Amino acid sequence: MVTIALYVGSGCTLVFDAVARETRTAAVADSSKLPLGTVHVQDNGTTPTGIHALVLK
Repeated sequence: MVTIALYVGSGCTLVFDAVARETRTAAVADSSKLPLGTVHVQDNGTTPTGIHALVLK
């Protein structure tokens, strides 16, 4: 499964594995809509709450 976008309700630091299998870290603001392809959002280092994903199966 691959996400094509993430919505973050309460922002801070987001750590995720991109489609290219690279681990990336991003600082995000509250109520952010992020158009990015991810395969995994990591628990370790990720601090936002209310993360929702738009997914392709």
